[in-house]
Amino acid sequence: MQNSVFTVLSATIGGLSKAFAIGFVPASITLTQINEVAVYAAISATIGYTLKLIFDWVKLTIKRKINKRKKS
Repeated sequence: MQNSVFTVLSATIGGLSKAFAIGFVPASITLTQINEVAVYAAISATIGYTLKLIFDWVKLTIKRKINKRKKS
């Protein structure tokens, strides 16, 4: 659940920022603009999810080191 929320949030922010950057006006939407925003949102989601996995790995590594020191 936490992964999907993080990914959706990242994609939404990325897609909306791209839509506003290209001058998104609802009255003049073209297929090219829709594709551009969709691709940018997908890239944004991929980057966001990858960063989340990296942060999870760092957190787990730190926990393991702390637990190893406590046992010593």
